[in-house]
Amino acid sequence: MINKNYSKSYTQILEILKYLPKAEYEMIPKSEIEFFENNKDVNYNYSFNPAIDFKEQNVLRETCSLIILLFKNFFASDIEKQKIDIILEKNEEKYQEELRKKYNPDDIFHKKTSSVIQDLQTSVNLVPVTNNNKWYQKIFLFFKKILNRNIND
Repeated sequence: MINKNYSKSYTQILEILKYLPKAEYEMIPKSEIEFFENNKDVNYNYSFNPAIDFKEQNVLRETCSLIILLFKNFFASDIEKQKIDIILEKNEEKYQEELRKKYNPDDIFHKKTSSVIQDLQTSVNLVPVTNNNKWYQKIFLFFKKILNRNIND
């Protein structure tokens, strides 16, 4: 089963491709178009307006990725492909760096231990001081009190 966003993006890409000149549209293999057709979301309606700037239209991130792939694979020259590869590599490096910062195991462990230590310190300060009598000593004291009351009465 295909993700809903991808199904919607296939619908969007098919709508956008309608506005390509016929010669450029025919550069895309029929198998690609058929794949988009077979996996599109039939319940999702999308209309593309070429008069409006692309950035202002409600285009999914997945659709933008598909446009880049289609351009790179079927329309770009070798120099353009190299430029696209460089941009994609830089974006991937940025993304991986963000992940390292967010999920760094050393940093996560340090943050957790410091928060655990703070929680322990707080809980130690909140715990009331009680007699350190064992349970059997408490029972013994309880009976002793009862017997002393009975003897004194």
